[in-house]
Amino acid sequence: MFMRGNVVFYVQLLCLLALLLCFTHNPGKKGNNAPLRSQSLKAAPAALPGTHAGISLPARALWQAQEARECAQGTAAKWQFAGPDNIGGRITDVIMPPNDTNTLYAAAASGGVFKSSDQGKTWLPLFDNEASLAVGSLAVNPQNPDILYAGTGEANAGGGSITYDGTGIYKSNNGGVTWYQTGLEETGSIARIAIDPRNPQRLFAAAMGKLFANNPERGLYRSTDSGKSWEKVLYLSEATGCADVAINPQNPKIVYAAMWERVRKPHLRKYGGNTCGIYRSSDGGTTWQKLTGGLPQNDLGRIGIAISAANPLVLYAVYANETGNLKGLYRTNNGGNSWNSINARPLYNQYDDYGWWFGNLRVHPNYPDYLYFLGLDLCFSSDGGKNWRNLSAPTVHMDQHALFIHPLYPRLMVLGNDGGVYLSNNAGISWQSLAGPPVIQFYTCESNSKQQTYLYGGTQDNGFLKSSNNLSNDWEILIDGDGMELLSDPANPKMLYAAYQYGNLMRSFDGGLTFLDATNGIEENDRKIWRTPFVIDPLQSNVLYYGANYLYKSTDHAVQWYPVSPDLSNGNNTGNNNFAAISAIAVAPSNNDMIYAGTDDGNLWVAYNNCTDWIDITAGLPEQWVSSIAVNPKDENTVFVAFSGYRQADFRPLLYKTNNAGITWKPAANNLPEAPVNKILYNPSDTGTVYIGTDTGVFYTLNSGKNWQILGANLPAVPVTDLCLQLKELRLVAATYGRGMFTFELGNTAAKGIPSRQ
Repeated sequence: MFMRGNVVFYVQLLCLLALLLCFTHNPGKKGNNAPLRSQSLKAAPAALPGTHAGISLPARALWQAQEARECAQGTAAKWQFAGPDNIGGRITDVIMPPNDTNTLYAAAASGGVFKSSDQGKTWLPLFDNEASLAVGSLAVNPQNPDILYAGTGEANAGGGSITYDGTGIYKSNNGGVTWYQTGLEETGSIARIAIDPRNPQRLFAAAMGKLFANNPERGLYRSTDSGKSWEKVLYLSEATGCADVAINPQNPKIVYAAMWERVRKPHLRKYGGNTCGIYRSSDGGTTWQKLTGGLPQNDLGRIGIAISAANPLVLYAVYANETGNLKGLYRTNNGGNSWNSINARPLYNQYDDYGWWFGNLRVHPNYPDYLYFLGLDLCFSSDGGKNWRNLSAPTVHMDQHALFIHPLYPRLMVLGNDGGVYLSNNAGISWQSLAGPPVIQFYTCESNSKQQTYLYGGTQDNGFLKSSNNLSNDWEILIDGDGMELLSDPANPKMLYAAYQYGNLMRSFDGGLTFLDATNGIEENDRKIWRTPFVIDPLQSNVLYYGANYLYKSTDHAVQWYPVSPDLSNGNNTGNNNFAAISAIAVAPSNNDMIYAGTDDGNLWVAYNNCTDWIDITAGLPEQWVSSIAVNPKDENTVFVAFSGYRQADFRPLLYKTNNAGITWKPAANNLPEAPVNKILYNPSDTGTVYIGTDTGVFYTLNSGKNWQILGANLPAVPVTDLCLQLKELRLVAATYGRGMFTFELGNTAAKGIPSRQ
């Protein structure tokens, strides 16, 4: 362990070097076509980023964090990738150059852009130096495969799961080696980029907008100069974006756009409305006509469209309804003048009730009747939709988002879904999982001091994962599905607790080989959020606490639960999203009779006397989602609390501290970059040292939050959703939402001491 004098010296030295680097480093210089960014940086102890005046807060936060990350390169110890690279994560788009059967590009929902030159055997990240790694769409110039476009921000609006906005469109002129930002910074998310095959300088971008804020930048954009400038050519409202766009390849003046009305709030999601519809332009996008003949006119949700390259008069459209069910499939044989309903009955279960997660169709490049439908599975019709068969189940991961059919070799197909990238060389008869790229979205991480080589985590749609040997390729899936919190009993590491979405808690006595329900006593109708919190008492591992709108307690390893609080929320759950419930819990390690609990609607409470006395300590705090609570391990009255404004389009770092158990609070974010804080982790041996995971990386303080520094280098610009510790190795673990897990050797940094899980 470091001596304190050495710690202070090294911290001062690192800060000085980082500041000198920032003053001499030009973060915007990336070649002749560098993006426009602020050239000045704050002279802050943490070497944190510039102000970027004139850019909206979300985009500014991403630019700032990237500049801080650049400043840390070369002067700080590095994070190490811990995996998994043998299990894939959520993919939003896949493409191949038209004359190449080996090279493929994959866009990850929150992990960047990856390239493979060997049909997916190996992957190279291309996008790690950019401000946003949330990528929704890719396009390659059909006449010059070195020219690529990436649309940032994911248009697939989750139900409870997280999707992130981006910072516009990026372009590469060298096959993805370098990129530059080329506009549309404020659009939020880009659902599709379509390039004119005859004139590649002309392209369209379908902008779906920001997830949690209506914005006037939604709509369809056109560029006639390869993305140097953009013109909005189709706009309906601040709530309606463009979800899809298609160009007639034989007459590129004819363009089709699918518009989708989408509103999301913390308590509400409205994924449809009367402004949804399909529009056609016959003059290259200057004027538009809504298509109605034979198409549905009410109860409209997300729409996807696909055009036949062999016969562009043939188009297909898929409609979801407002609640996310499949509404219907439609075909036109005359370019959209009239439409006929086709057989969608075999596909109704393919959308379940979340059609807003899908919305894609593809047509075979040579046969107009060969139609591919992307839902839970990939389904195929060879007769224009009369009959269907499943091409993916049961061997392919569910939730299909992208399909590329090679135009010259159409038996070669690439599929992207929530489980990664799959390849078929026989037109979908069989599929090979390509394992990568390594873009798993972790919600949580967990380690146990008695099993130091073990790591656990809950993931988006890839279940609960376990690594036994600290290797990136030895991860295994314990249970499928959406994995949220997973905790390991500190006294008995074979006892695991794991919760699916909305608090469906299970317990394992055999290290995860089998799981049994562990919700006995918890009312089914209580309100529970997507990632329902539960914690183990740090002094009594048989005691657990579980958060619904009431706090529940178990004293027998989750065999039986009973409520120990009133409704801690405001009780206003008037929308259709699970809301008004506990979102964070912390038990004081120095006095386990003090329990802190926060809610998603901004309430904060402390309980005494075996949870019989509850005190509201919300005064002076923001009315936002409580994302994390950390109690000083040596002083139960000193607490950090973080609030996330992500679901209210507020991207400030809302971090507060109290020294008197919540009687008064003081802001503690100070010089943190503008991004929500997701996790707070105290250092028990030096309580002035605190680590936090934010939407833009990991930061730490050595002086109880007076100022903050970015921790280490080599961590991609992805949200960090959780932190934990491998105690024996003095190793900090970061769960990222989009690039797997990373570890950091605390002995290699001036950040002193050992953190503990709260």
